Amino acid sequence: MFLSGVAFAQQETTPTEARLREALRTTTLQLRASDNERITLQTAHDGLLKDKADLQSQAKVLAQKAVEEQDASRKALAALEKRLATLESDKKTLTETVAKWENAHREAAELARSTEAERARLAIRLTDTERLLADREAKNVALFKTGSEILNRLESFGLGDAIKAREPFVGRKRVELQTLVQGYGDQLLDNRVKPGSGLTAVQGESNSSRIQ
Repeated sequence: MFLSGVAFAQQETTPTEARLREALRTTTLQLRASDNERITLQTAHDGLLKDKADLQSQAKVLAQKAVEEQDASRKALAALEKRLATLESDKKTLTETVAKWENAHREAAELARSTEAERARLAIRLTDTERLLADREAKNVALFKTGSEILNRLESFGLGDAIKAREPFVGRKRVELQTLVQGYGDQLLDNRVKPGSGLTAVQGESNSSRIQ
């Protein structure tokens, strides 16, 4: 009977005990939930720390890469500026060369025109000289012919003929007369213009002008 009463007493639960048990169960569930949440938060925190470390590492790499790219950009810019300066120098040199070539071409053209004008002038002078020489040679031949005829007549002119003609040479001896005739003959030969002598001198002057 006593045992039965105890068992019955144990089976009966007071409202306070029921509330305590419910509170304990609720607290236990909350603790479990809190532990799960803590674990989740810890995991998230660890993930964030890892992400932070990764981001810091990436930021460091990017910063180093940015420095390298900036340095490479400066070097590339310096190379471009140097190349630009070289191109400007080459352009200046080319411009000066073209200007010199144009001046040389202009001087060559002027020299060609001057040379052609000089050649034309010398050609006209040569033609005039040839005409003058031909005229002088013709006159020279006629003069020499006339002088030779005079000398021939003087050589054949006897003393008797001189007396008859009352020439001014009457008082001269025949030897002196012959000497005088010979002297006149030598003078005619010396003063005779040689054919082509004037033409050769003009041609020499023309060749000298071409060489200059």
